Amino acid sequence: MKKYLFFAIALISIAAIFWFIGFKSSLFKSQVEESSQVILNRIDRIAKLATVEGHFAEIYDYRHSYTNWPFEKKALVKVKAKAMIGYDLENMILDVDETGRKITLSQLPAPELLSLDHDLEYYDLQEGLFNQFTSADLTQINKQAKSFIEEKVLQSDLLKISEDQKEEFLELIEMSLTAVGWQLIVEETVPSIKG
Repeated sequence: MKKYLFFAIALISIAAIFWFIGFKSSLFKSQVEESSQVILNRIDRIAKLATVEGHFAEIYDYRHSYTNWPFEKKALVKVKAKAMIGYDLENMILDVDETGRKITLSQLPAPELLSLDHDLEYYDLQEGLFNQFTSADLTQINKQAKSFIEEKVLQSDLLKISEDQKEEFLELIEMSLTAVGWQLIVEETVPSIKG
């Protein structure tokens, strides 16, 4: 009887060892499949001059709860952003007078936020029992975080710095044209800083 009990325990132990080895092997590994289809939607010709780049970081704290109920969901998100400030030159007028060797620039635009690239890192996502995150919630968090960063960009000194950069750029162009015998005329309109 002891022989059969020892044989049964040995058989169960061997089966457990093989199961554990099989569990740790590639038989039970999780697999992630990803696919993507990138489609070029359209191409736009632009005439923009980026003069300043600002880097921003933000900790965004999102909380959602029902009044008088303990079903709260919250997210702590770190946002890193890069803002490009500059000029949209689409409406600027460039007039070249070859006989008088003059170049006239008019309707110079005001500095504006040209692009804002941001990345999100979710540090802490906590969901309530009956209050869980949906894809719409995460999209809304993304939009709100970008909106807060954009507001801070427009409140910063980047637009003023961009205006100063424009003056330096125009001086450089004027020096280059003067060196070859041309004259640069800038018809300044008082730009209102966009924002």
